Amino acid sequence: MYVIYVKWASVLKIAGSFAVSDGWLHNGKVARRNCLAFIEDGECTYEINSKKYSLKQGDFIIIPQNSFYKPHTNSYCKYDYFHFAAEYIGETEFANDVQHLSIPNGISVSRCFFLPEYGKASDTLRKYLKNILEEKTTSSMSAERHMNILFLNALNHLSDIVSNNDKDKIAFQIYDYIIQNLCQPITLTSVAQHFGYTKQHIINEFKHEYGVTPTDFIIKKRLDLSTEYLLETNMQISEISQKCGFNTPHYYSRKFHEKFDLSPEKYRQKYGTGISY
Repeated sequence: MYVIYVKWASVLKIAGSFAVSDGWLHNGKVARRNCLAFIEDGECTYEINSKKYSLKQGDFIIIPQNSFYKPHTNSYCKYDYFHFAAEYIGETEFANDVQHLSIPNGISVSRCFFLPEYGKASDTLRKYLKNILEEKTTSSMSAERHMNILFLNALNHLSDIVSNNDKDKIAFQIYDYIIQNLCQPITLTSVAQHFGYTKQHIINEFKHEYGVTPTDFIIKKRLDLSTEYLLETNMQISEISQKCGFNTPHYYSRKFHEKFDLSPEKYRQKYGTGISY
């Protein structure tokens, strides 16, 4: 898997779609930026630094910055591409195993993403990528910021599940369901009803796999998402609270303070960039 470090909130640089109807052979080039490619339809073979990957509909692949890549197909293919700015650290076999890598000074491992080289895109990843391309049709600063938030969520999703390849586990299904419905009014009760298990069984399965209860996980992910809105937009606290799935601004502010030891307003003042538009 690849290890990358994202320094900037404005991570996504170019996004779009490309299609060929009767085969295509690329001469190859060096990637100026990292790229995530998703095969919407058809099939395509990627050669990256002399290593070949055969991709079909629904597959994705990561092309690291400064690597030589050469895509080609003998038939119809449509794929989406997402070029993003991040520092490529290297490769590792296991998530969080970076002892053999040369980590530049000032880079925290906790801020690194551990990304699979390629794989089958989950419904959650597809949703993020689709929403990014839909936002792209809206030319505005708020749409651009939302695209970056969506793409960071996509990277976070890939990084979170990279070490869990057993997609049949109920814990993974619960994880995926929560991420897809994070900003909806989901609760432990509604999750249990969706999967047809008791609430205690849902708690036990999820906590065994991820170390936290589903409720705590939902709150954590909503709070993490809210920090992006705090730093990247000038939305009111009440708007952010509602957008991230919290019942009331008061409850959101209380949970935010419990995690960050700052109110949302103070967090924005301390870490924000004074956005105005």
